[in-house]
Amino acid sequence: MARNELRPHDARFEYLRDYPILYVDDEEPNLLVFRGSFGDEFDVVTAPSGEAGLRILGERRIAVLLTDQRMRDMSGVELCETARERFPNVIRILVTAYSDHQTAIDAINRSGVSRYLAKPWRLDDVRLVLREAVDRAHLEHMVRTLQSEILDRERIATLAAMRARLLHDMANVNIAIEGSAQRLEGLVPSLEDGLDPDLFVQVRDAVANLRMAVDHMTTLHRKRVQSTRLAAASKCYRPVIEILESVREMTRSEVSHVARLVLSCPEDLVVWADQTDISRILMNLLTNAAYAIETTGRRDGEIRIRATAEGASVLLEVSDNGPGVPHRLAGRIFEPAFTTRPERGGSGLGLAICRELALANDGTVELVEPLRNAKDGPAGAVFQVRLPAHPPRSA
Repeated sequence: MARNELRPHDARFEYLRDYPILYVDDEEPNLLVFRGSFGDEFDVVTAPSGEAGLRILGERRIAVLLTDQRMRDMSGVELCETARERFPNVIRILVTAYSDHQTAIDAINRSGVSRYLAKPWRLDDVRLVLREAVDRAHLEHMVRTLQSEILDRERIATLAAMRARLLHDMANVNIAIEGSAQRLEGLVPSLEDGLDPDLFVQVRDAVANLRMAVDHMTTLHRKRVQSTRLAAASKCYRPVIEILESVREMTRSEVSHVARLVLSCPEDLVVWADQTDISRILMNLLTNAAYAIETTGRRDGEIRIRATAEGASVLLEVSDNGPGVPHRLAGRIFEPAFTTRPERGGSGLGLAICRELALANDGTVELVEPLRNAKDGPAGAVFQVRLPAHPPRSA
């Protein structure tokens, strides 16, 4: 079954076997137990030595490296350290039968391990750790993929918006030229008796060429306007919690130093949409909220994203405790080229593109008037993104 054909309840767990786990141990019985215990749930690969493990890491994609510390050819810390240098995206977990405090410190400092397991282990504990590692690998893969897609789409969307503005200006000029051409065409017949025949022919031909040029520009403009529209959204079922977690990771540097981000979302909530489009909408709303809070200088900044199911729709509400949107600007914030922060390079395209992206996904995005408290002042800004939970019946 293709991923975009997943039923809603399958989508959250389909990826467990998409991220191979490499277990390295120089004791064959341990490798056999590991394969037998976890091979049904995960894509398990084993290696009998550190050197063999490094060869596998170089030959195929591995998401999680789990290695024993005490091995004959190289220690687990040494293996993780080498893996960190050569394969930085691999998540590293160390296993040891020794409660050696220094080993733990070395594992964290030198090799960047994310977890430290002690032998003898309980299978349920290891299974939980592996699931957490695969979840993290999946999130990191999604973030890398989304970042690349978002950069490409933002570049294309910005160029398209700039192109649309240029076409609009050119259309205004073309309208003025067309009006002049029409007036000249009306004057040409009256000039025939008063001009030298050869000069009249030159004037008549010049006006005819002007008309041809104006008509050609009108045709080109119509074609160019059609080509500036956003590409069709690639929709499928997506777990909302995955989208929110990815967006949190991608906006961490812009948001975390300004405000606390609080996510509220049911684990089983899914949306029928283009994941990259929705991520772009949420990232824009989050960074706008962070900027608004930063301008106040407050230290208790908070941004909340609350996802709920409402009939056949999914409602994503992004709220903050910043200064809010002034009434005089509320009606303009979705206009192309309108920005409240030109000094920071704001292009004014963000919210306009957000609205286009929402429409492309059969949804809406709007500013909602927040509740206000006379004592505490404005309650910040509240944006609501409404998207379909399922594809249209016609699809």
